[in-house]
Amino acid sequence: MNNNFVNRLSRAVLLFFVVAGIISLWAYYSPGHDWQYIRNTCYITFSVFLLLSVVFPLGGLLLLSFCAPLLSAIPLYLTKGSPYPIVLFAGAGFIVGWLINEMIHSATDQSFVGRGWLFAFAALMIISALGTFFRYCPPWLWNTPTLLSEIVNYKSMTRSDAVRYTMFVFANALIGILIICAVRNILSKFKNKSINVQTIIIWSILLGGACAAGFAIYQVTNNITFCANKAYYWIRLKRVNGTCTDPNALGAFISLCVTISLLKIAFSGSNKTILAWLQRLLAIILTVVFLLAIQYSGSRTALLSTLLAFSCAIFVGIYYYTNLFTKGLKYSKFIKYSVIIFMIGVYAAGIVLLPKAINYTDKNLRVTSKSTSLKRRMKRDFRLFKRDGGGILSLINDKRRLMYWKYARIMWKNYPFSGIGLGAYVVELPNYTAAKKERLFRVDNACNYYLHYGAEMGFPAIIFMGLFFGSLIVMMIKGLKKSSSLSTFDLHQRFVMLIALPIYLIILIFGVHTLAYEFNIAFSVLMGVMASYQPSLKDNNKIKPTIKNIKYIIAALVIIVLMLYAWRIIENNRTSLNSERRQAAYGLKIESGWGKWEKWKGVPFQHRWIKSVAHITLSRKNLILGFPIISSDPNLSENPQKVSFYVNGDKVNETKLDKSGEWKLIKIPALYANAFSHSFSPFVSIRIEVDKLWKPSNVSTNKDTRELGITVGKHRWLAPEAKIGGWYGEDIYNNMLFRWSGKYAWKKIIVGKKRKMKIPFSAANILLKWWPLDVAIYFNSKYIDTITFRNKTWKNYTYPIPENFDIGSTGIVEFISSRTWIPKHYGFDDTRELGIAVGEIISE
Repeated sequence: MNNNFVNRLSRAVLLFFVVAGIISLWAYYSPGHDWQYIRNTCYITFSVFLLLSVVFPLGGLLLLSFCAPLLSAIPLYLTKGSPYPIVLFAGAGFIVGWLINEMIHSATDQSFVGRGWLFAFAALMIISALGTFFRYCPPWLWNTPTLLSEIVNYKSMTRSDAVRYTMFVFANALIGILIICAVRNILSKFKNKSINVQTIIIWSILLGGACAAGFAIYQVTNNITFCANKAYYWIRLKRVNGTCTDPNALGAFISLCVTISLLKIAFSGSNKTILAWLQRLLAIILTVVFLLAIQYSGSRTALLSTLLAFSCAIFVGIYYYTNLFTKGLKYSKFIKYSVIIFMIGVYAAGIVLLPKAINYTDKNLRVTSKSTSLKRRMKRDFRLFKRDGGGILSLINDKRRLMYWKYARIMWKNYPFSGIGLGAYVVELPNYTAAKKERLFRVDNACNYYLHYGAEMGFPAIIFMGLFFGSLIVMMIKGLKKSSSLSTFDLHQRFVMLIALPIYLIILIFGVHTLAYEFNIAFSVLMGVMASYQPSLKDNNKIKPTIKNIKYIIAALVIIVLMLYAWRIIENNRTSLNSERRQAAYGLKIESGWGKWEKWKGVPFQHRWIKSVAHITLSRKNLILGFPIISSDPNLSENPQKVSFYVNGDKVNETKLDKSGEWKLIKIPALYANAFSHSFSPFVSIRIEVDKLWKPSNVSTNKDTRELGITVGKHRWLAPEAKIGGWYGEDIYNNMLFRWSGKYAWKKIIVGKKRKMKIPFSAANILLKWWPLDVAIYFNSKYIDTITFRNKTWKNYTYPIPENFDIGSTGIVEFISSRTWIPKHYGFDDTRELGIAVGEIISE
């Protein structure tokens, strides 16, 4: 089959999914019609970039590179301070236009080193995003969109908010990946002129950043509220955003630009050409603008990137030019190594003297009400430095930042392979902090790129992205080995990119800057430029059979990882990350899909109508929950209704109603949502589904046109009639009687005079040494303790019974195991699913 046809077909398929995604995103999450001017702006922006990219892809790329930090000013101006991601639609327009151009013209598949890892990361991202989407918008509520208003965290974010945020995060990341591929593809068409095109692209980014920085200076000196993000947080800190979404986005974009501009001063081509000196002069001017804007944006990230870029430019520049000017001299090697030793000594002395320099700066830095936000923030950091004994790491000892890092580590530790889902960190953070009873001033990302994506997507995502960035760096280093065949300008360009990328990877430690649309687009463009520095396609095609086999093995392993990843996401959504379970686990009050309370004559309890789905969370009072239900549909005998009950997302009961007007009491187990989290009193999530609706007006002269399902009476808590539950038959060990539990078991006991209970325990799972077993103990729904078993030894535990239980009264002890095991799987003749072994419980 013709390669051009295959490549065009692949573009067509990709174009279809991209356009479908854009339409879906716009249909559900576009600005409201009261923001018609924003809608029109999005239409115009998308159309301009699409048309230009169809006709002239490079033109679309240059315009996007220049406008990325500027476009956000439009919605900020039109809405008087409210941001909207119009930049995202510019990027989408460029991608769609580029794909159409690729379909029209002869398309060639331009591979590049690291592309496989980038695509593997994209596949993980798609799987993770789908997992998050189906978690907060599961199929059972698709026919009842009003349930999307249910809250999912302690900051009152709804299901709809969570899905919207996730979709924009996904769209932003996907557009970034496609931009990398588009830039690489566009540059490949210029062949010998690609270095000139690369330079134009880089200067487009720098000039756009300079305009944004210049506008920030204008805001400070003339009108700080003009096109400003007027969120309370930024106003209070007196930080300006220029033309970017917010001050952090401006700071991140400046950090990207100032790194290149500083390096451009040292490396802009031959010292004998006027063009090189003009570029150096322009780089100096832009650097001054960027440094002024850093002051007003208050971005410490931009300051860090400035210091890193300056240090690298000095070190590499001195080494390079010393080597250049001493080449051919008798003692050139001695001079070169002497310079290296001298520079290392200077940097070592700088590190040693840094504490004194910080103390001196702190002493002489005067902060007033008119000081820039950066000065105020640095003054605070210097105070932390002095308070913590002068440790360098104390400069980043920001309590809020460290709190974000802490919870990202917790999430990553809880879900190391799959993470909690793309976009879910921001959604789940308020619940995690509430569980620890820690005040959350502001919901934000993890403030660390690697921790953030580790928490959201697990270690495979970090590995794939690390391999992609590593491939770019290795590829550029290999290219420098052939420096003799490169022009001075080309060599310098590669120096700039090779030094800039590690600096960017370092500043990502202090922020998930790719979540800023402006930074993400410019960063992706630069990654595409770096991807164009690679051997020719002819060299790539000469691959040894052994290397080919290794590539096939790696591809197979990646596919296996993706399959396991998808399975883990599905399993997590079914169990611990199920949104209903988490709503109950964190004690969120949910009551949706229910009608008003009614009282019928002759019925001793209140009741209310539901339609197809009703959902509620209830504080757990006992082991069994009863719901009286009735259907008034007169056609039940011919067409029965099926009613399903779900507890914490799991189906526990299905009842058929085939008699009209007859009450039924449905008893369901009130299972714990998360028995091992005891920061909240236990709640239980109940969802009731009805498979068929009916209208009274269709079956009688009644004028009631409502679509009705069934009537549900007031719930009631019930105690179990048996004395024990969830246990297997009695066993004996060393003349001691005991019973094995399943995952959940309970037993009734009578409260003794001493209000104590003694419980002998043991666990026999052969993996205890490597995979400890946790067992939570409750007494009448009150948390008592969690025991961790690391060996099979029998142990006796004594617990006090809570004071609010009368002597002689009956209580229920509950045992919940974190997991079970089946001896049959390990070669034993026992098919039971076992939790823990519990001897006779003695109440004193």
